[in-house]
Amino acid sequence: MVHAADILAGNVKTGARVVIYDWHADWIGAGIAERLVSEGAHVRLAVNGMCAAASIQSYVRFEIIGRLHKLGVEVHPWLRLYGADDRTAYFIHTAAREPVVFEDVDTLVLAAPNHPVDELSEAVKTQGIELHLIGDCLTPRTAEEAVYDGLKAGMAV
Repeated sequence: MVHAADILAGNVKTGARVVIYDWHADWIGAGIAERLVSEGAHVRLAVNGMCAAASIQSYVRFEIIGRLHKLGVEVHPWLRLYGADDRTAYFIHTAAREPVVFEDVDTLVLAAPNHPVDELSEAVKTQGIELHLIGDCLTPRTAEEAVYDGLKAGMAV
C-alpha cells in the first residue's frame, strides 16, 4: 500500500495493475488515476461515493468522469476499503452491503484522510503568541474547507 501523497511527490512507483481507494471522492483519486494510466498502468478506481469526483462541483465532475472513461479507468462506486493482503484488496459495497474483491493487484493506492499534525501549536502557545489553527492540523479536510478556516482566522485577528 502507498499513499496518494507519495505518488504525487514522485517518491514511489506503482506496479502495472493498480487499485486506487478514493475515500474523499474528490480531485485526488481521479487525478492519480489519470496520471497512472498515462504512465501505462491498468487502473481501477474504488470510490467511497456515488461516482468519481462526487464531492466536487458538477460541471468539473462531469469533465473528469468523461476523461476517466476515455482513458479506460474502471470506476467502481459505493466502495469502502475493508482490508488488503499481498495481491488482493477487499471492499464493502456500502449500498448493497456485499463484499467486492479485487485480485491481481500490484499496488493499492490510498487517497484517504490524513492525520492531524500540530506538534508546533503547544510551543507557540507557551510563547504567548496568538494562534489560530486551520486546515489539516485540526482534522482532515478539503482545500476549500482549509481556505474557509483561514478566512475565519484572518477575520478574528
